[in-house]
Amino acid sequence: MHALRKKTSAIAACALLAIAAQAADAPAIADPSESAYLTFDYIFVDSPQIEAYLSGLIRQSLAAKGVKLDAPDVLIRSSDAFDIFTDPNRNIVITTQFLREMGSEDELSAALGHELSHQILKHPQRKNAARAFPMGLETVSMVKAAANRSQGANRGSYSGRLANLDQESLANTQAASLIWSDIIAPGWNRKQERTADQNGFELMRAAGYDPSAFGALFQKLHAAAAKRSERMELLKKVMLAKARASKSQKTSASEADQLADHLQDTLSEGAAEAIVKGLASFNRDYDSPDERQKLLAAYAREHREKKLSTARPARQFKQVLRQGAGARLLAADAAAIRTLNALTVKNMAAADKAVQSILPPGNGKVSAPHLNLAVGVWHHMHGRPQVGDQYARAWLAAKRPPAQAYVWVAYYQATRKEYSRSMSTLEQGRKRVGSSAPFLPHLVSLARAAKQNDKADRYAVECLKEDQKNMGNMVANIVRGQQIPSGLYADCVQRLGHEPKAGKDRNAAVEAIKHPVETGKGLTDRLRSKFHRSKKDTR
Repeated sequence: MHALRKKTSAIAACALLAIAAQAADAPAIADPSESAYLTFDYIFVDSPQIEAYLSGLIRQSLAAKGVKLDAPDVLIRSSDAFDIFTDPNRNIVITTQFLREMGSEDELSAALGHELSHQILKHPQRKNAARAFPMGLETVSMVKAAANRSQGANRGSYSGRLANLDQESLANTQAASLIWSDIIAPGWNRKQERTADQNGFELMRAAGYDPSAFGALFQKLHAAAAKRSERMELLKKVMLAKARASKSQKTSASEADQLADHLQDTLSEGAAEAIVKGLASFNRDYDSPDERQKLLAAYAREHREKKLSTARPARQFKQVLRQGAGARLLAADAAAIRTLNALTVKNMAAADKAVQSILPPGNGKVSAPHLNLAVGVWHHMHGRPQVGDQYARAWLAAKRPPAQAYVWVAYYQATRKEYSRSMSTLEQGRKRVGSSAPFLPHLVSLARAAKQNDKADRYAVECLKEDQKNMGNMVANIVRGQQIPSGLYADCVQRLGHEPKAGKDRNAAVEAIKHPVETGKGLTDRLRSKFHRSKKDTR
């Protein structure tokens, strides 16, 4: 261990200037279609080589079948979950674990063809559970708690305070993003899945790939769905525990805390149960692997081609994903995930072992921008926050840095009492990410710390406006037919210490939530009606 510390100290000493130079001005504002992912801290991987390879497979399938459709964007997400999905904004999101588990280019072509088919067939996305979980402190706290439990950690409540970032939220950023992904990833009904299987079969057959690869893919997707259900069960337990704890807590004494308590007092035990039932409808509605394979085989028999495709695709699977830079990137990503998971449960020995393969050489630059998170947090938790600061800044130079990257940099600035610089960092973040929700409560706190009270008031009013935009909140459209804030305004009021003057002119929706929400059969029925698909859709 002494040798390890000596080695890493030398690396750290060489790293600071090099990493500072790496963190140049942030790139342009992110594509609006990616905003939700960056808001919920999806950690994307910058790999032009792998992106070009996957995009090439997509274009090849479209051309072989003669489909007139622009190829969607490919987003590669760092995750140890086996997952791939297409969204309504013409992105295909694919995880690094998915790429690591792929057995062949045939199997990869089957997966891409299936997801591409949702776009070709213009399947509407019926479900978006992210709207049920807006970015209030209560929501984020539940997700963070579920993420910790998924890694074997059982920590206390999440305060959401910038000063507590290193204790509460640095190491589990990746695990929390996985829970968010379970919530916001699109889901399709059974009929849509079946037609996407069939159309994907046609695409890969036309491109010269072996459709029997669907069999292995179906088995892996089924196993991944089981793990997702386990994570959702953890979230359910966290939600119910939170509801029961809130019920037994006494209201705080201060006026601001009383208001915040009222604003956040929507998650009764009955509401939590109803929301969980609603979330159940967001599960990917697949047939069993055997049933999917059986149905696809029947389709193939009914749609035999007299003249089989003579296409011979130029296979690059091994060259791109199993050899060279691509293989090294996927291995480094896996090591980074292991490092963060070990740090989440404070298993420093496991983290020290996992991080070795991604520690940068003497110039201090990691091999891929997203690795700055794991290396920086590792340094921070070893008592080197000044080095962690440099890696945090370097992460901002990534192509798609998430909200957490900006909050991390702002945390270091705030600990040095550089409040104006910290606010400036968060302002850059909300412009780049395309969402204000992850940043506004921190901005209120920082403005107060800088004694800029008028500015703090203005930020708090912005929180109210953000809540009013959230028309998709599950509770919002049910209680008295009025729009109910998500809790973001409550967070900001609590940090401000009083209700902003402009906020007192709020609409009736804010007044409505000042009274506890009564839940029961009516709420459950309306949630079921809103989020459960009809029998016709599921056949």
